[in-house]
Amino acid sequence: MRLTVALSATVQGVNTLIDSPTQPLSWVIGLPEILVGMALLIGFLTPIAGASASLGSLATGVSWLMAYGRDAHEKAVTAIYLSVISVAITLLGPGAISLDARLFGRREIIIPEASRPPHL
Repeated sequence: MRLTVALSATVQGVNTLIDSPTQPLSWVIGLPEILVGMALLIGFLTPIAGASASLGSLATGVSWLMAYGRDAHEKAVTAIYLSVISVAITLLGPGAISLDARLFGRREIIIPEASRPPHL
């Protein structure tokens, strides 16, 4: 999942810069998308990068929903699906193969045994 969102964010950022390289707004949008994609690719600060990717994908999806065109709806649905996957990455964490796991250690969730009434 992390690889999918990372590559998508990176490609989206590069396309933003290629489409209009002289406009300052394209740099404001494209460069952070590339940085978020690279952070997700290596698994660095995954919750922050995942939340950023989710917000960016959601904004892209909403903008495509407002646009008119032949395939605007399909692009919007794809962007919203990518936003949902980004939320899942944010909630699940970076995983074992990530820079976060190397820097901060793996998180282990210990589920306590169910409390049982004492035996008589």
